[in-house]
Amino acid sequence: MHDFTEELSARLSENCGTDIVVYIELDRFLADMARFDRAVFVEPVVLYGRRQLELYSEVRVALKAIPHEVLTMPTNMSTGAVLTVIEDLRSKDMAYAVKAA
Repeated sequence: MHDFTEELSARLSENCGTDIVVYIELDRFLADMARFDRAVFVEPVVLYGRRQLELYSEVRVALKAIPHEVLTMPTNMSTGAVLTVIEDLRSKDMAYAVKAA
């Protein structure tokens, strides 16, 4: 993850003085999106719980309003990236997976 972020930062800032901010939490990313000139969104591999899935969906819709690039984490999967949503084991819904678009 660290190397991926550093390589991405270097690529995005090599020709200009772009300010780069890295967000780990979807809710903070979504809250600050109104201030972005553009965004690079890296598809998550795992989301924890229904709220994270809802935030993910909100981010994907909000991205349509600004210039953006969507990347996937480098993974060792021959079938393509799969987004996994893990519910709290104490809830009724245990776990399910959603194929990333």
